Amino acid sequence: MTDDRKQQPERANSMPNILWLTKRRYMNKDLLRDRYGRYYELPVRLAEKGIRIHMLLLSYRKEFTESLEVNDHFHIYSIDIRRGWKYLLRTCQIIREKNVQLIVASSDIPFCVLGARLARQHKLPLICDIYDDFDTYASKRIPGLKFLYYRALTRSDTNVVFESLLAEYLKSRTRNDNYRVIPNTVDEKIFRPLGRADCQNRLGLDSEAKWIGYFGAISANRGIQILFDAWRKVKAEIPNARLLLAGKADSGIALNEEGMVYLGEVPHDEVPYLINSCDVCVMCHHGNFAKYSFPVKCFEYIACRRPFVAPAVGGIVPFLGQHSDCLYRAGDSRRLAEKLKALLSKSEFTFPQIMTLSEAVDLYADIIREAIHNS
Repeated sequence: MTDDRKQQPERANSMPNILWLTKRRYMNKDLLRDRYGRYYELPVRLAEKGIRIHMLLLSYRKEFTESLEVNDHFHIYSIDIRRGWKYLLRTCQIIREKNVQLIVASSDIPFCVLGARLARQHKLPLICDIYDDFDTYASKRIPGLKFLYYRALTRSDTNVVFESLLAEYLKSRTRNDNYRVIPNTVDEKIFRPLGRADCQNRLGLDSEAKWIGYFGAISANRGIQILFDAWRKVKAEIPNARLLLAGKADSGIALNEEGMVYLGEVPHDEVPYLINSCDVCVMCHHGNFAKYSFPVKCFEYIACRRPFVAPAVGGIVPFLGQHSDCLYRAGDSRRLAEKLKALLSKSEFTFPQIMTLSEAVDLYADIIREAIHNS
């Protein structure tokens, strides 16, 4: 910590004031419209704890400048990329007028770089929040930006990372030991156990069938054909096995095979009814995408207390630990089929413990207050 920052006048407000920088769309959702995911659920609950959050979104699409007052302590402002200069001016205006005490930079490499620049310019503490492996993002190809990203992580007061393996990797690439892990948790008020028969009736599903569920991006690079091959193997031995699908589907992927039920893109708060309708749920990601991955679907399935199988890649492996009945070799449809058949005939399933959203918010609040106190 530099001496000049410690000599800044003490902030007058007892409630922390935060500037949070992020892109508007991530995980195929619109943060402003859908109010979904890490960068909505964490801030809105931090605000309920008395932390004032001024969130500045940058849309990579052509959209109107918009604002949303979520509650008294959580305000969102959205600017599109055509007005990038206005985004930069707005950050400085918020820092000056709202008596900002800390910057959170998140969602993509450019925001971490910008956050580091602003923190240095205004002598403020910085948290970089890493919800995914940004090294796989297109922004890393912008000349010089990857270097500036790692420099931002080196200079930040704390780096909050969604997954432990990625945290260790980033720590090895930067001169900063202050990494904290807060996973992409789920809202336990939404994702919870529900009666399977009631959920199947709500969706009009055959209650006599064995339902295998997959809910997420339906694309070749997410391993969907591996799932289809495995399901056909299961169906050959268990004729009443059915495959329930929901999510954005790439063009050219056939979803009309007998025994498949595709529900399209489903609102976030409807997904628990799909999960709870199933006998077993599936994750099938693989490849470079999976190296430092921990799909939030894993937490959704656990929160709903539904058995699931997952590829043995990324952070899921150390997380599941002894739960080897959940894991299969990534890309191996035969092993996936074997795991599915075993779980369809199994009456009991042991669920690992997960960090709840409430616990994640408490931990994040402590990290924020610690960073401000130490500055």
